[in-house]
Amino acid sequence: MKSRWFDAVLYCYLHFSYLNQEIIVKKAYLVGLALLGSLGALLPAKAMAQSNCVDLQEVTSGQTQIRKQIRVGFLGPGNMHTDFSVPPNSGLRFFEVSFVPENRARYDAQVNFRYSSGAQATVFSSGGDVTPNQLYSRWFVSPTGELPFLINTSVSGENNTAYTISVRGCQDF
Repeated sequence: MKSRWFDAVLYCYLHFSYLNQEIIVKKAYLVGLALLGSLGALLPAKAMAQSNCVDLQEVTSGQTQIRKQIRVGFLGPGNMHTDFSVPPNSGLRFFEVSFVPENRARYDAQVNFRYSSGAQATVFSSGGDVTPNQLYSRWFVSPTGELPFLINTSVSGENNTAYTISVRGCQDF
């Protein structure tokens, strides 16, 4: 059984990464789309296959993996947002967003946590060129400590480029 100390250290580490992500992103010249990139590699392998994790469902389809093709119209991108519902009272504290692009292109991405109070927190915002069919994954924690009810992802890019996105939540590591 893990200690509370480990949970506190991990929470502080992830929270510190969130607060300093702009500095980290600027120093690291993103190799591909750092969207959802390097932090997952730093976490223990155990975190990747937790039995206390659940794949979140997209709010309109109920699917856990969503494939989208970017459509740019006269007023800009029309289908850039994908919302994943967090089950109430689930105790989920850690969220992994996974992104697999189908095309070699530039993608811009943002991940937002939405709360029942109406507040919203942007936990990731970046972009770059990507390698097709490569998994980009990153873990996040709520910067407020409050359980979000919705994880919003927003991806934009060149017209007709496509990608698959998914989110899973875990109670602990």
